[in-house]
Amino acid sequence: MLINDSKERPIVCLIKSSENESLYWAVPMGKFNHRDEKAQKRINRYLNKNENTIESCYYHIGRTTTKSIFFISDAVPITDKYIEREYLGYDKKLYIIQNNNLVEKLEGKLKRILSYENSNRNHFRQHISDLKDYLLKELSEENGKVQEVDLGNDKENENLEKVIKGQTVLEEVVVEKETDELQVANN
Repeated sequence: MLINDSKERPIVCLIKSSENESLYWAVPMGKFNHRDEKAQKRINRYLNKNENTIESCYYHIGRTTTKSIFFISDAVPITDKYIEREYLGYDKKLYIIQNNNLVEKLEGKLKRILSYENSNRNHFRQHISDLKDYLLKELSEENGKVQEVDLGNDKENENLEKVIKGQTVLEEVVVEKETDELQVANN
């Protein structure tokens, strides 16, 4: 999902969490035209679902520097600790989405995914709730405050720690960050 980008390009869009100022939501993204016909048809099926269904929030297509696909249902929480560095584009600048309509759509769909996740703990394959709980606990401990967080059973915890320590999902991820703005990768 987010691993082994040999060109070290950012491959996620960061959205700052409203829950904690040190937490971001990393939404994987890529170029729509890099998907084969079968994948494009599958994505379009979800995009054309009734807007009242959660499945309609799984993806979003929007223009960044090119027609991009945002994999919203694959979002993961992340903190500064796991962001290797900011990526500068060819123009030596961060890419920040200026299109307010795109920002609103992305934030709206992400909020619905997270709301669904809050009601259906660990519904999505990346175990959003466990990751978020782990990161919030870690942030709390770093700030000298102990916050009770349900981290599930020990086996899940062990796998989760591997994910958080960069051995799977977050390995070699290079993303952009900025305090209050939404940013995306130049793919």
